[in-house]
Amino acid sequence: MVYTISLNSSIDYTFYLRKIIFEDINRINRKREDAGGKAVNVGKMLKRLGEEVRIITFIGGGSGKRFLKLLEEEGVSVISIPIREDTRRIFNFIEEEGERILRINEAGPTISSEERAKLFQLIEQLPLEKDDSVVLSGSIPPGLSPSTYGEIIHLLREKTKYIFLDADGEPLREGLKASPFFIKPNLWELERLAGKKIRGIEEIRKISINLLNEGLEGVAVTQGAGEVFLFTQELNLSAIPPRVDVKSPVGCGDAFLAGIIRGFFSGKNWKDALRLGVACGSAKAEIEGTGMPERKRVEELSSRVRIGCLY
Repeated sequence: MVYTISLNSSIDYTFYLRKIIFEDINRINRKREDAGGKAVNVGKMLKRLGEEVRIITFIGGGSGKRFLKLLEEEGVSVISIPIREDTRRIFNFIEEEGERILRINEAGPTISSEERAKLFQLIEQLPLEKDDSVVLSGSIPPGLSPSTYGEIIHLLREKTKYIFLDADGEPLREGLKASPFFIKPNLWELERLAGKKIRGIEEIRKISINLLNEGLEGVAVTQGAGEVFLFTQELNLSAIPPRVDVKSPVGCGDAFLAGIIRGFFSGKNWKDALRLGVACGSAKAEIEGTGMPERKRVEELSSRVRIGCLY
């Protein structure tokens, strides 16, 4: 079983227009809606890969009801925590005759102390087995401390060590203090964590090895459509994604993390996990909005992923 914890879920609205024009009328040619949030995207991809998954999230208002309906249509199970304020919305405007994307994100609902208590009570009561895994991914909504991920990891580590963290800034730094199993920063998130500009593969490797020495068992570093790296105490791996026709880059990192999890638990083999992760991220890029690809397409792309060893 995989539980994904989404503290700031959303409905993702994607609008397609010919060109983005400022100070004039923009006419929308078509649109789509997806249930979103980084941990939600991970859960949707895991479902497509055949994994048994539960998404834990706050739900509020009319947008929350729509969010649940969208996941119900995908057959994804949700454990919801009711809140007073509305589930947030994200708006993506994409040019059909250009390369620009305009993204506008609501901050998210303010979580009350009572709603926070319900979250932690639910987490404490999860019937986790030692081989179950938990994904903590995405932003922290108003009302919750940046240390929330770290607090959750402390609770979960009594039941399972397989805790995957994908966060940025202070939530990532605080989460690392609790020693999750695996993290997946992109290059820019790793730079913010290190507090400096990273120049070259060797610096990526050194920073990742230092993180492993602090208690992690795996670090993956993504660079959009570029080379991907995965580090453990025994392996320094790289992967070159196949070229695909990109429809939307949003959610590719989440699909990648889902593939890592599925690949690892299919055989505890990091090379296979990296290959599947890169194939998932590449296949996601071909899908509009934050929809996730079919398993068949992931398998087709998997053979085109080039895996290598750095050292």
